Amino acid sequence: MIRYSKNLKKAKLDNVHIPQSMIDEASDYSVGINVAELMPAIVRNSMPIAQQQILEPLLDAIQQQFLAFRQVILQDNAAFRQVILQDNAAFRQEIHQDIAAFRQEIHQDIAGFRQEIHQDIAGFRQEIRQELETIRQDLGIIRTLAARSYNFSCKVDGILALLPNVNNQLPVNFPQNIIELANIPRRRCDDILTFYQLDVNGTIGEKRLRIQRHIGVYL
Repeated sequence: MIRYSKNLKKAKLDNVHIPQSMIDEASDYSVGINVAELMPAIVRNSMPIAQQQILEPLLDAIQQQFLAFRQVILQDNAAFRQVILQDNAAFRQEIHQDIAAFRQEIHQDIAGFRQEIHQDIAGFRQEIRQELETIRQDLGIIRTLAARSYNFSCKVDGILALLPNVNNQLPVNFPQNIIELANIPRRRCDDILTFYQLDVNGTIGEKRLRIQRHIGVYL
């Protein structure tokens, strides 16, 4: 930065370009002296002292305008830097918001995917249970039909086949052959009828006959 002192002999004005508008404006301070004609003398530092004193207001005006221009540049630079910082902060904020939103979407998608997986597994398990129950029931029906078919042709002293109940369970202490079945006592009849969920009412003969028909025996 060039500093102008009131003693122009110490001022370094070589290679200094002063705009024509400043020279024209400074003519009001030069008391009728043509400033443009005096510029070579100023540059050569050969102007008389009296004329130097006359031009002091011009140099002060130039210095003030230079300082004002420098102040404007500094203010514009500071304002520009502030705008850049604000834009940078806003851009970072947008980036953080976008990243947070993206993470939230990812978490929601993962949660939804997990929920779908759990629902599919639960539905698959339910289907498996239903299929197993159907198979169990079918096996119970097959076992019942097979046991009845065998008992229908069983000899009097032959071993009877056991029939499962509705829960696919086999009876305990069931008569081993037709002879034991024909002579089964009342209490035991009631237990067998209850096991097969049959009617327990009637005479002992009716109860025995009900059990025989249920397991496929026809005497």
